Amino acid sequence: MHGWGFVIRNHVGDVVLMGAKQGLGFSTPEEEEARACFYALSTALNHGFSQLVVEGDCQALISKLQRGVTPNNSLGFFISDILSLLVRLEFISWSFVKRGGNTVARAIAHLPPVALQERLWTEEGPDIVYDLATKDMCTYIDQALI
Repeated sequence: MHGWGFVIRNHVGDVVLMGAKQGLGFSTPEEEEARACFYALSTALNHGFSQLVVEGDCQALISKLQRGVTPNNSLGFFISDILSLLVRLEFISWSFVKRGGNTVARAIAHLPPVALQERLWTEEGPDIVYDLATKDMCTYIDQALI
């Protein structure tokens, strides 16, 4: 069992949309990250978001997306799908974050109960997610003040 999760925050850091997909099977870690990215971008677009800063903890994938590199393998299909969405965006920025900076999305991806369908929250989400998001913002603010 694996899962993908994403969080969309507004300009002040408030969570405005989050989603999770869990399923069976597994590809390479980079392909799974690409699948998660495609899911997050397409969901964001479907909810009217057109200016995004995408943070991911897979440096190899973020690098390929920044450069628009589409490998000639199965990963390339996922990257091609991601890049095809970019024409619908007004702005996008790709940013690598260490795994510790991705705890909120990881928590969403592994929320019980395991459900083999999409779960989206636009208002009230699981408390654990808000707790982690608040902790994440406090860490960000503390680091900015140093």
